[in-house]
Amino acid sequence: MTRNLRKKPLKEANIKVLPGRYLSREAHGLNPGENHVLLALVADLKQCEEFIQRLKKIL
Repeated sequence: MTRNLRKKPLKEANIKVLPGRYLSREAHGLNPGENHVLLALVADLKQCEEFIQRLKKIL
């Protein structure tokens, strides 16, 4: 997971993330998802807006 994001604040904010490397494929010896996180905003607009506010508080 990206070094700037720590598990405890994410857990306390009820935010789930995946390391970017999980869904990317290595190419030329590098993983383009390394040092990135994946966030999926698939809920309704109000819930996504609430998520953004929670995320802003911990960044």
